[in-house]
Amino acid sequence: MENIEAKLNVPGPVEQSLQGLVESLKKGAGDNLQSVIIYGSIARGHFRPGASDVNLVILLKDVSASELDKIDQPLRKARNSVNANAMIMTGDEVARSADVFPVKFMHIKNYHLVLFGDDPFADLNISPQHLRIRLEQELRNISIRLRNRYINLHQDKTVSTSLVSNLIGSFAVQMRTLLELTGNPIPQEHSTKAHLIAAADAFDLDKEALEAASELRRGVSPALEVQEIFARVMKSVDKAVQVADQLELKE
Repeated sequence: MENIEAKLNVPGPVEQSLQGLVESLKKGAGDNLQSVIIYGSIARGHFRPGASDVNLVILLKDVSASELDKIDQPLRKARNSVNANAMIMTGDEVARSADVFPVKFMHIKNYHLVLFGDDPFADLNISPQHLRIRLEQELRNISIRLRNRYINLHQDKTVSTSLVSNLIGSFAVQMRTLLELTGNPIPQEHSTKAHLIAAADAFDLDKEALEAASELRRGVSPALEVQEIFARVMKSVDKAVQVADQLELKE
């Protein structure tokens, strides 16, 4: 396996845990192991020790309970040591699931590293129409959750602030997808704030409110009041929903 630390700039203990995981999976699963793939912030070079998850795709030829038992121990060890989260699938399931996981699979396709085996994401075909529908669904879900939390804002300000902080990260991911679907430039910096600013410029969203929400997410006290951030972010999310809803794409 290639030197993960040099390629991804991860700390030595994380590199050792990942290398140990791959070797343990190879030993436990044997010929049943098809691939071990890492994706997410660590593949983008934005791993933060103690804060970032280590997201993995593990491909097996046979995903029966008896085969899963063989990899249970190394996965539990990796989860405890580096907060590893594994999506276990067969190779055939990747292509067949692209229509129901278009957003997730597109981001894996764009940012992943093969630690072992085949790479089914390199040439994966993701339908723009499936992507648009899933994007609209995700944005509408964010919108509804924000409205529900806004109702309780006065009684539960701490929890409401935490929710908007979490949802703004998800919104930034969806905005990156919308930027790609509409052919707009993708920021070089792969951060929540950069994607929100790019989306604000492309779709005429409230840049000040989105920046303030991203500050909340980083634990920085913003200049705006939380209630005002909520109200203005909700308006921007609803505007993004309209863009996704009215978007016309060609296959």
